[in-house]
Amino acid sequence: MLAVRIAARSTKWTERTDLSTGGFVLAGGKSTRFGADKALAELGTRHMIDAVIDSLRPVVDRISIVGGDPAIAFTRHLSHIEDHEKHRGPWAALASVSAHVSDDMLVFVPCDVPLLRSETLIKLREAARLHGVSVARSESMIHWSVSAWTRHRLAEATDAAATQKSSSLYSAIEPLKPDFVVVDEREMLNVNTPAELAIAASNLAELSDD
Repeated sequence: MLAVRIAARSTKWTERTDLSTGGFVLAGGKSTRFGADKALAELGTRHMIDAVIDSLRPVVDRISIVGGDPAIAFTRHLSHIEDHEKHRGPWAALASVSAHVSDDMLVFVPCDVPLLRSETLIKLREAARLHGVSVARSESMIHWSVSAWTRHRLAEATDAAATQKSSSLYSAIEPLKPDFVVVDEREMLNVNTPAELAIAASNLAELSDD
């Protein structure tokens, strides 16, 4: 029995098959340019936030919505995590999650990136398992708000950011040398305006045909 316990303790993090994964939808933005709560904007037959939730379901064990109207979470039978520093940006939301959850792995997606596919999120999760933190990267830019972490790495980053009084995703994540996961440009469309929602609908049709 002792030998079994020792073997279990020595199993590498990357080899474990019992890691729990939480998915977190960031919904605390002001939606100023959109003119209404963009989480509830309609994209095809779904609200934008539901497209994100559906992509997360095959990837994680549980889903929480961070910030925004708690009713959006409760009507979907999901947990809600209060963003304790409202409108301070995505890093404040990640810090709020770090203080409240015990999942081994954490996957973060904003509610306004509705075209991300489950396959992409799986790649992010597995890259984070190996490297501690991973971030989505398309041809044109790095998408710091679409990321995956081990719990311990996020806790370390949160403590460091608090010490340095950092409030931006870039300044908190870049020093960690994250693993970048290359993603189709169309998937990474960030919907901030009604015009971008129309582009998202077009991209959705293209991605469905791929």
